[in-house]
Amino acid sequence: MSTWTGAVSTDWNNAANWTTGGTGTGVPSATVDAIFSGTPTRPCVLGANRTCRALTFTGYTSTVDFATFTLTANNNITFQADQSSRIIGTTGILISGATGTITSNGGTWPLNYRINNFVGTVTLADNMVVSGNFSTGAGGTVTVNGNTLSIGGNFTGSTTFVGTTNFIMNGTGTITTCNTNIEFNTAGTITVSGNLYILRRFVITAVGTLTGLSTSNIIFEGVAGTNTINLGGRTIGNLTLTTAAAPTYQFLSDLYCTSFVMSNGTNTYNGPTAPSTAKIYASANLTTGTVGSTNGTLSLEMTGTGTFTATNTLGLPLTFNSGVNTITFAATCNIGATTLTRTSGVINTGVGTVNLFGTTLNTPGIIYYNITVNSSAGDSTITINSLASMSNNLTVGATGNPTFTGSAGWTCANLICSNSGRSITLANISSGASYRTTTNAQLSGVNGNPILMTSNNATTRSLWTLDNGSVQSLAYVNGTRIDSSQGQTIWSFGGFLTDTVNWGTGSQPLTVANTFVC
Repeated sequence: MSTWTGAVSTDWNNAANWTTGGTGTGVPSATVDAIFSGTPTRPCVLGANRTCRALTFTGYTSTVDFATFTLTANNNITFQADQSSRIIGTTGILISGATGTITSNGGTWPLNYRINNFVGTVTLADNMVVSGNFSTGAGGTVTVNGNTLSIGGNFTGSTTFVGTTNFIMNGTGTITTCNTNIEFNTAGTITVSGNLYILRRFVITAVGTLTGLSTSNIIFEGVAGTNTINLGGRTIGNLTLTTAAAPTYQFLSDLYCTSFVMSNGTNTYNGPTAPSTAKIYASANLTTGTVGSTNGTLSLEMTGTGTFTATNTLGLPLTFNSGVNTITFAATCNIGATTLTRTSGVINTGVGTVNLFGTTLNTPGIIYYNITVNSSAGDSTITINSLASMSNNLTVGATGNPTFTGSAGWTCANLICSNSGRSITLANISSGASYRTTTNAQLSGVNGNPILMTSNNATTRSLWTLDNGSVQSLAYVNGTRIDSSQGQTIWSFGGFLTDTVNWGTGSQPLTVANTFVC
């Protein structure tokens, strides 16, 4: 190790200015420590880019002038409490270049700081403050463990950060292409530039002026465990949640974005602890992913013109509230055990299919082209509180038995169930709900494994109407407490009937017209 004395000059690169001990000799290098302690004869001036192994300040009373140069430390770095008064310069940079522990001892690094280590782990022994800019070298992965690193200037890094350290911008600066967790907590100005890749945490505690966030792309690459998002109701550009780690995303405040994309996979999406709630507003497109579970205080709302896509199973409440704008459904949308609500806007479902896996529909004015009721996890309940219109097919899928409840019912052109053994349960007449098929009823069970259409009440019938002139083909369909008196007679070949109205067993009679000539 070498200790600075300044015996003959201020030149870092003069061996006569260093005392040596241990294995170190002369000027510090990649294998020789640099120690600044006590009161030297003269201050130290880098004069050029320099390197040392470990860097230690302890009781040092003079200064080190970085000017515009860099000092790379390849091991531990230790500051002293009055560190900021011991470093002078303009754009000088201290670099952590290899595995090591940084101990601040309450001291602040007054210039710029960079981590270039892509192999080992940089550990913060305590909270660290950098008054200047903080950056990383391009590419690679930087592991920074422990405590908090506060940044007074710019935060720039194309590196992937992993580890447990929290990064806080607490001054005025620009954040550019960072792949880490980040908090803004400042009365200054923060400018967001380019895409932000977030790991584990994105929080805005306070900020004097915030620019660029509303046009930025935020890609949240969550890690296992809880990933916190709390932007205080601010507006961002596009938000994408993408990960294979099955994390828990917790939104602690409302969030407004242009487009919102939820990741694939069984992730958990939570709001704050009840009774507080949070909502994600998307003014354009909304693409949903599978929800593993939710605490029920997070919901979604589409507020403008855009496309709704649910290739995986949406499990969060979703409101369509787009005013005079149009929301278009993708070809196939999968809706889980949640609530769909339409408040305003034109909803264009196209000619696609909406798969329901246990859903509440509060969607007046929406005409679904096709609806398929499925449940991979067993039976499901579809609650309809405003008339659900299907312009084409209502299909009972291959898994699960649907129960339709709520204060309204459905009208469909074609009612289809080709899966034997299914049970279709309809809300009874006293609920106010009624069900209607206008074109074709095609229900096909098999002998010994029929389809059951039944009321959800042990004594009260449900109302299902098949319009006159419609086509029907019912084979091995058992009817229980179903009133079809407002339309044509329902004929069930091989079925058993219990307390049905306007139903008959056997095949539908053929009508033959005869003309007699006298």
